[in-house]
Amino acid sequence: MINGDDMTPGTALLLAAAPEGKGRLTDATSVLATLAAVPPSALTGTTAATVVELADPMDPQTVLTRLRAVSAAPGPLHLYIAGQLQLDRKQRLVHLALARTTAITVRYSGLPWHWLATELAVRPPGTTTAVVDLVADAAVWEQLVRGGFGLGPGVRLYGRVAPPPGRRSTLGPSYLKAMAEIWRTGARPPMAQLHELAATQGGSDGALLFAADEGAYEGGDGSVNGGLGRGAGRDGPEGGGGFAAAPVSGLAAQYERASAPQQFSPNTAPSPQAPSRSAAPAPILAPDPVPAAASALAPASDPAPASDPAPAPAPAPAPAPALDPAPAPA
Repeated sequence: MINGDDMTPGTALLLAAAPEGKGRLTDATSVLATLAAVPPSALTGTTAATVVELADPMDPQTVLTRLRAVSAAPGPLHLYIAGQLQLDRKQRLVHLALARTTAITVRYSGLPWHWLATELAVRPPGTTTAVVDLVADAAVWEQLVRGGFGLGPGVRLYGRVAPPPGRRSTLGPSYLKAMAEIWRTGARPPMAQLHELAATQGGSDGALLFAADEGAYEGGDGSVNGGLGRGAGRDGPEGGGGFAAAPVSGLAAQYERASAPQQFSPNTAPSPQAPSRSAAPAPILAPDPVPAAASALAPASDPAPASDPAPAPAPAPAPAPALDPAPAPA
């Protein structure tokens, strides 16, 4: 089971498109036959499933109509997209190239990538999974390496975007083919582990890999589970980026080895884990200040009695007026 309650009907949209002629970078529709051999329940992770297929559509409005229909369906939705990304050089917008897309007409004949994000944004978070196997032209690749590629926060995105191949060569959708071959063995690994298996079997050196739990990271040695064997990749037996098909029993054995718990020899210690960030300790409050010992032990003295006020001095008597002498007798 991939996602959700398997009693709820699910929907899968298989979209594969690439331009005709010399502008073609990938043989996208070659994956549809392989996906058609997979039980529908594996594509949706549910017991009941509806599968809608679009092979080399020509009109972006046709794709938009189908996308709106599946987005409105209840239950989990899985999108499987194989194709190539081209840049509208005037508006600098990424488009999914369709059958009639050219470098000049991409603005009108391609499917704007942000249309996908807009239509999927109305769905409940966690109910939509997109699996992509794409090739970018040179202009789009310059944007991708700077980041910012996705379908919105509510969509779990898995898959790979490969850089443009050499001149006059194409890449095959080997990532999605490897995923389909794993399902055909009867294995149903969790999506994160299925992504690692498909990236390893499909050959993803130099590509940008997308995992919902990890974001984007560059493919190559050590970027995926190093314990799994790497397939032939771009230069496989089919040529031009074909899928190097491993025996069915070999794929199942690889999944069993990947699922088994790892064991470490006595001389090999597991990789140290980064210490978890612990919460800062609570601050310790200082106790209330204690009064000085002298003031604490010395008893408070009684106030001195107030002394009686001194009597006010008596006022000095006023001097008697001087008498004039009596006149002498004549």
